[in-house]
Amino acid sequence: MDNNNSLLDQLQRVPFFEKFTRHELGQISTIATALQFNPGAVVFSELSQAKSLFVLTKGQIHLLFDQSKIIEISPGQVFGDWAVVNDNMRMATARVAVYSEVIEIDAEAIKTFAIDPKIGYKIVCQIANNLVARLVVRSQIASHILIQEGESQFVEFKSSIRWNWHRKKDDAAMEQALLKSIAGFLNAKGGVLFVGVRDDGSVCGLAEDHFPNTDKMLLHVSHLVTAYLGKEALSQLHPTLVVIDEKTILRIDCEASFTPIFLTSSQEELFFVRMGNQTQSYKMRSAIQYIKNRF
Repeated sequence: MDNNNSLLDQLQRVPFFEKFTRHELGQISTIATALQFNPGAVVFSELSQAKSLFVLTKGQIHLLFDQSKIIEISPGQVFGDWAVVNDNMRMATARVAVYSEVIEIDAEAIKTFAIDPKIGYKIVCQIANNLVARLVVRSQIASHILIQEGESQFVEFKSSIRWNWHRKKDDAAMEQALLKSIAGFLNAKGGVLFVGVRDDGSVCGLAEDHFPNTDKMLLHVSHLVTAYLGKEALSQLHPTLVVIDEKTILRIDCEASFTPIFLTSSQEELFFVRMGNQTQSYKMRSAIQYIKNRF
């Protein structure tokens, strides 16, 4: 069996190419190369030029950002395709975990029509479909990195929405603390609030909040924000459910508000601002001065 037929047979077993005919795969095999890597080898490096996409046929590869593993590639998966379609530099380093066999596909050949443009277009469409499916994974990666870096002016952790881990029961004070943090980000420069993450960055998840499903949980948070911070605040929040270490957490991206946001509590209005890695409460006179300067 010649090399091209061997590559063709391998490509035919990859889910990414399940909608391609054998003739189409035959053309793709002419711009493909079989490679072998020993453990520790680097397939491509972060910030290198993206000229190929890869299919892992045997072994295991880790994608790393700043030397930390962020995603694991298993046999049958395509990787290195994102940067190719965007003409970007590589966003991560692909390092071999165990002996691995990889098929490298020349992306430049696709772009310069070295194969039938219809086949090239079909490859690009399949990459696009995969990218849409991986948007959640992208969120996981970005969240994983932010959590590893710890709390800052733009990142804060809360262990729950309403569950008090010390008292072992639901506690309205936990909800107020959540709203305080959201208000602080909105009144400052924005930021990301992770709920289901302890102060030390360990992921505890949201199971203890005991919502019947995630829709009910998101609806509850929306109602809290609307009731205590107002509809204007709600419009500037972007909640996303993210799974990390097999636990579901809530990521809330907060925009910098164009108007001051007050937390209504016990018939009074409270004003909070994120300063450094803390959310500070402002007395009314200080709040007025801050609002004059900020808004």
